Amino acid sequence: MDVFPAVFSDTDSGLLLNEGNDTAFSQTYTFLPDMTAIIYAIHLNIPAALTCSAYTSGGLNIGALHIKITERSTDNRLLYENTFQSGAATLSATGTSMHWFTRDIVETIQVTKGNPIDILVELVTVVTGTNTRQEGYAPVAPYLKTAVMKRFTPAGIALHLHADLSHADGVMKYKKTRVSLLGQ
Repeated sequence: MDVFPAVFSDTDSGLLLNEGNDTAFSQTYTFLPDMTAIIYAIHLNIPAALTCSAYTSGGLNIGALHIKITERSTDNRLLYENTFQSGAATLSATGTSMHWFTRDIVETIQVTKGNPIDILVELVTVVTGTNTRQEGYAPVAPYLKTAVMKRFTPAGIALHLHADLSHADGVMKYKKTRVSLLGQ
């Protein structure tokens, strides 16, 4: 995860980007490739946060993070989809719960110049009882909770990609078996 910069501070509060009270977090981010390329890895660094601002009964939990990546074209191709479980503790009072979803997804995915890539990020929150919640993510957040000097890392999605060379060299045609045999 060396692709994400960091800052240091001793604060113990931050900003929660959400869609309003009692609204599930679901946002689509779009990447428009300026060249045909091959994605070799997707780095996720998403500090999901759930705040209970008014509590009566039940529990609230950051259950999972759902990621769906599609290429918009005439056939809207699914490139990747997965749901990552959090293991976060359940809130049973007012307060905030945060869980870092830090994943390196190693996939070989070809993307085409001019076809938008949509990255859907959804929180799957488990809610029971009566309460008021705000769910989303922190744009920058620490790995430690206490108010001591600590590292803050920004949220983000980074793509490790290279230009597709199939237009220049017949050996580099996009065939996974042929590409994996190069150099062996």
